[in-house]
Amino acid sequence: MHKIHLAHEMQGHSDFVTAVAMTPRGSRAISASSDTTLKIWDLEKHTELCTLRGHTGSVRGAALTRRGHYAVSVSSDKTLRGWDLGDSGNDGVEVHTLRGHTDAVSGVAIFEPEDFYSGPPRQAVSASFDGTIRLWDLKEGAEPCVIGKHNGGIYRVVITEDRQYLLSAPSDKELKVWGLRSLFMGPLNLTGHKHTDDITAIAVDRVKPSKTVVTGSIDGTVSVWNLPNTLRYTFEGVGRVLGVATGYGKSVVVASGDEISVWDLESHSKEASFKNGDRFYDCAVTQDERTIIAGGEDGIVYVLHYE
Repeated sequence: MHKIHLAHEMQGHSDFVTAVAMTPRGSRAISASSDTTLKIWDLEKHTELCTLRGHTGSVRGAALTRRGHYAVSVSSDKTLRGWDLGDSGNDGVEVHTLRGHTDAVSGVAIFEPEDFYSGPPRQAVSASFDGTIRLWDLKEGAEPCVIGKHNGGIYRVVITEDRQYLLSAPSDKELKVWGLRSLFMGPLNLTGHKHTDDITAIAVDRVKPSKTVVTGSIDGTVSVWNLPNTLRYTFEGVGRVLGVATGYGKSVVVASGDEISVWDLESHSKEASFKNGDRFYDCAVTQDERTIIAGGEDGIVYVLHYE
């Protein structure tokens, strides 16, 4: 029988935790909050490394590089901000403020070089409630390029580990996959999905080449896909889903209502759950799918162990 154990509660935010992310092996994490700040956490010591200040509105999303030395955040203030965290994670220096979206920015993903020890990332992708997906030059800070559009707001955007595909979680319920090496050909639609309301969450596995995509909706369903666009299975009755995460693609972690749950992708069953009485807004999981972090309306970042 699998269980989810509470390992630690990391406190410091004064409002909702809206998004979380962490390095593949779980050494460092980032949390975004409605209090307009982000925090960098040492997950081995369960301590705060630094607080990132600069946004003037609720921070809606954040992405962290695999080494945990650089982050990009997005906000209701319509900006992206790039942060150099240094090797220690204690620095937290803002290096970019990027403008171009005309509404709240809610999702972000980082393009990392193949050799991620070679320096800071050069590009990032953002998703906004202005209905656009934009590609940004993090090195030069040049004018962004619109690489995708939806007929409504977009909650999240992800890039596969092999940098082959970009996927978005939109309010128009039209799941799309962009081939990053052939953007001019336009997106593929993910066929056969059963989502009937806003698609609020999306995640891809952390393997190369990426094979598994997971999407979640406030209609109470979580769908699992084989790339590029084939539906594998849909979990129903999950609850109002706001966050999903996967590592090797063997299981999926779901944030819905006041519950963090783990679902096995082979047996199609719910394996374990954790409840705290307050709504969760996002979750992340390590590559081995054993350490989970989650955040929500009580402002706490929860560190959980799945066994």
